[in-house]
Amino acid sequence: ATLDKVYLDQAGELFSRAEKILWSDQANAFWSSTASDLLVRKIEFIDNATPSGNGVALECYGALWLLTGKEEYRSRAEKIMAAASGY
Repeated sequence: ATLDKVYLDQAGELFSRAEKILWSDQANAFWSSTASDLLVRKIEFIDNATPSGNGVALECYGALWLLTGKEEYRSRAEKIMAAASGY
């Protein structure tokens, strides 16, 4: 929470990498696994023993938007919320 631009940029880069690997354009949410050979590949919004990836991503996108003002983070957070509302 230093608000240092270096750390905010690193967080943004981390999410860019996660989006390339786990984002589903069809579902507007993150897959819970990178494994494409599973019978069922899940997109989860409900916390279990560990928090759901989409819930954590939503919180982080919201924080990044508030701290940086970058609309791309707000947009992605809204997509996840919309996807979760139909879950």
